[in-house]
Amino acid sequence: MQNDLSGSAGFQFTDVKKALSFSVRLNGSYTFNYIAQRRTLFLEDTYLPQYDYTARKGAQLTTQANVGGNYNLGGRVSYSQQINPLRSTLNVSVNYGFSQTPYFTGEDLFHSVRHSLGFGFGFDSGFSSKVKLNIRSNTSMSSYTTQKETAQELREQLTARVDLRFGKYFGSVGTLYEFYCNSRSHALTRHNVILNASAGRKFGKENRLGVSAGVTDILNRPDYATTSFDTDYIVTSSTSYLGRYGYLRVAYTF
Repeated sequence: MQNDLSGSAGFQFTDVKKALSFSVRLNGSYTFNYIAQRRTLFLEDTYLPQYDYTARKGAQLTTQANVGGNYNLGGRVSYSQQINPLRSTLNVSVNYGFSQTPYFTGEDLFHSVRHSLGFGFGFDSGFSSKVKLNIRSNTSMSSYTTQKETAQELREQLTARVDLRFGKYFGSVGTLYEFYCNSRSHALTRHNVILNASAGRKFGKENRLGVSAGVTDILNRPDYATTSFDTDYIVTSSTSYLGRYGYLRVAYTF
């Protein structure tokens, strides 16, 4: 019977006066009696005495085998600090993951190894009530090794948004940048930029009524596809954008 054992430990420090926060978290898991799938492809008619059955040429037999243990390790460090001169907040994080998985190729047992490293960055401005700036960046790198080769991936996503407010007039500009590349599929390398913008005005003594117009996906970018490689299969996923369109929004606050 397959049994899982997992655990985590963490430390967090917060200084309220300095508006500072720091945390560390470690986690891990171990699976006893890990069950792996063994697939056998028959290239000719083969008699199987244990089943009293003859497998025909081209047939595939899938069985389960106890291959011992399987483990995963990971950790995350995060830091948040308020920058007093700018009255803004800065967030930084680093995370790492490691996993080892037994698998079969035919009758032979191997172990795949995956490493992943990620970096996060965030900035929220507070220096002005008229101009708000928000920036987020997430970078992830991963390496996947089997008995034959190593595949590497790099993903980057950067978002930025500027909100403006001058009296009864308001507006915003937001952008998303995506980058993806894979060492085993250079044709799927992607650079993608999405750009949105809107502007509007408040009406009434208490500014309860708001009317705005905007454009989404100004650059009208194509679909975005990525491919991931696992032990015995390949998965390609795609994100479809609606394309450039405009909108008119009317909102009232009761």
